Amino acid sequence: TKHWSGKIPLVLGMPIMMNQNSNVEGGIINGSRGILKQIHYELNTHGEHVLTSCIVVLDSGSGECIIYLPLDHVPVLRNSVDITIVH
Repeated sequence: TKHWSGKIPLVLGMPIMMNQNSNVEGGIINGSRGILKQIHYELNTHGEHVLTSCIVVLDSGSGECIIYLPLDHVPVLRNSVDITIVH
């Protein structure tokens, strides 16, 4: 639209909510809340930063330990979704 850039800014420490069931047995499910801990980018051919993944610390605790990450830290990979903003 004229007033929205189509991008959502990410800030370390911001609250997030998972919107997909990534690992039901591990507790990484739709509605899980957490805090953004790390942001990973790569540069595209235009020199722009493009998100590749994030690390999130889940509030509820997944109880899982992924190799090379502390307990309850989970990776979130880049994903595209369409949203409609009504105001």
